[in-house]
Amino acid sequence: MTSFGKLFDPFSDAFSRFTLFLGLYHIGVAELWMIIAIFYRDATVSFMRSVAAVRNVILSARQSGKIKAVVQGVGTQVAFLSLVMFELAPSAPIPASLPYWSMWIITIVTLVSFVDYFVGNLPILRSAWSEAPTSE
Repeated sequence: MTSFGKLFDPFSDAFSRFTLFLGLYHIGVAELWMIIAIFYRDATVSFMRSVAAVRNVILSARQSGKIKAVVQGVGTQVAFLSLVMFELAPSAPIPASLPYWSMWIITIVTLVSFVDYFVGNLPILRSAWSEAPTSE
């Protein structure tokens, strides 16, 4: 674990996820508002972590963020496997809307995790708004 790795790992994860979701948008599986919601959640969480870091506070992952990560991982796999099955076995009894509804679930869980993260860390934001950062 290097300092660079601590910063690069979450960045590369977010970059990879965003690319994946843009691809799903491009092929019509996701709507633009879904992609925007997911992107803004990630960007806001990164900003909040930066605000906390300036104040020498580490914001740990919340349970809702861990659930979000699992739902995003499983949901995207469901979407991709469905799309593959549509091509390989068009007569398979898989609802055509399954990839789209997977994105709906991903988006809702992502938004809920954002609200939980924001509310759970509101004291840090409030203190950052009203006080000077601590220095060492």
